[in-house]
Amino acid sequence: MFHVRSIDSRKRIIKKIGIVDDRDLMLILQQLSEYLGLMR
Repeated sequence: MFHVRSIDSRKRIIKKIGIVDDRDLMLILQQLSEYLGLMR
């Protein structure tokens, strides 16, 4: 149940940002994780 909800919320976030391609999302997540890693 939680897994489905997380996917649904992710789709909602994608819609909000306006990202259609999953690869673009993965790229953003990768850059975000690297940025957070630098902040630590």
